[in-house]
Amino acid sequence: MEQLAPTKTNLFKLKKLLKTAVEGYSLLDRKRNVLIHELLTVIDDVKKLESEFSTMLASANQAIHEANILCGSNTVTSVAGDYVTNDDYSFLSKSVMGVSIPTIKRTGESERELKHNSFGSGIPLDNAICAYKNLADLAIRKAAVETTVIRLAKEIKTTQKRANALNNILIPTYSTQIKFIVEFLEEKEREEFFKVKLIKKKKQ
Repeated sequence: MEQLAPTKTNLFKLKKLLKTAVEGYSLLDRKRNVLIHELLTVIDDVKKLESEFSTMLASANQAIHEANILCGSNTVTSVAGDYVTNDDYSFLSKSVMGVSIPTIKRTGESERELKHNSFGSGIPLDNAICAYKNLADLAIRKAAVETTVIRLAKEIKTTQKRANALNNILIPTYSTQIKFIVEFLEEKEREEFFKVKLIKKKKQ
């Protein structure tokens, strides 16, 4: 940025720009802190969901293994192909400092059925179906939380870059230019003062 002419008008403009930059940095810094706090909270949720997902996946795999043994793999495959879901979910979002955070809620009771129940499911297969139903529900929740982490991290990075630009470039530049103009004007006033004083002295 070029040094502006050392005038009172430019001094006023620079002071106004500096005030805006300082206020902008303060807002960005506050936004960044809020987003970081939110991110840390969500990361804790991700860790819990990942642990829960691993446990539930192992349970679902065990259930389908037992169903294969007790009902036969052909039956399991056939029933799985006929199995349909009518689950209803609502995909909503909330805003955290301008960042859209996805939330997913079930809008009604789960309705799952077989299109053709020619084999009959039986308890082992029912257990497997229930286990994978719960796993799918958890996977959807997990995906939403992971999306939140990505969005928050991206916004934190953007906010950090903007804050750094203000704090490390614009604010120091404006401050330096203001200092230069103030010193120039003060020196000019001193010169004018001595000139007036010298003229008065000559008239005496």
